[in-house]
Order: sequence, then structure tokens, then C-alpha cells
Amino acid sequence: MKLLSNILQLGMFLYFLGVLPLSITVIFGCLAYRNVQKLSYRTIPLVRRKLDQQLTVMVQTQVVFNVFAITPYTIINAIILDPYIKRDPVANAISSSIRILSTILLYSCFASPFYIYICASERFRHQLVFVLCKMHL
Repeated sequence: MKLLSNILQLGMFLYFLGVLPLSITVIFGCLAYRNVQKLSYRTIPLVRRKLDQQLTVMVQTQVVFNVFAITPYTIINAIILDPYIKRDPVANAISSSIRILSTILLYSCFASPFYIYICASERFRHQLVFVLCKMHL
């Protein structure tokens, strides 16, 4: 019974920290891309169209980054479920080191949006300079 409880707990852990965030990010990235594709058929001001395209670039960049940051964590935690790895001390040490590195990469998902937005959007950079230089200095 304890084994089943551990498997269910780890499965939910993998699902909520690996599969679910990744699939939500990819779905909304596809929706944002589809939205920009439809913009060419609408009559909207050029400035708004440019801002929407910048927003889509930001979202798509974040989707790609999240895929590369979340996937290793999910794969490593799925591999660690193998009972052989827990018995062998060398394999256990290696898997623990890799798990720590993949966890650091996973946590970078929470710090990366600011840097992604600065790199991808001219409007965001101008707003940041305005807020930091004009309002707070």
C-alpha cells in the first residue's frame, strides 16, 4: 500500500510540476501565434499591430524557454523512479546531482520572463527605462 501511495504521490508531482505547466504554456503559445496570424486580416492601427507582434514574440520565446527548462526536470524525475538507481550508491549520487541541476533549470522559468521581455520587446525596454530613469531617479 505504501508503494502505491508513493507512486501516486510522485506521479502527481511529475504531472503538476512537469506535464501540466508545459502543456498550458504550449497551448497558450499556439493561441497567441494564431491570434497574430488573424491580425493581418483585420483593419487595426499599425502601432497596435506592431505591439501585438512584439507580445507574440515574447510569448513564443517564453514557450521555447519553458520547454527547454521544464522537460529535463520531468525526464530526470521520471528516470529516478527506477528502483535500481536507488540501490546503487554511485547511480544515486549521479542522479541526485543531475536532479539538482534540473531543479535549478526549472526555477529559472520563474526568473526568466523579465529578461525575455527585455530582449524581445522594444516597447518593454522603453517602459523600463522610463520607469527607472524618469520616475525613480
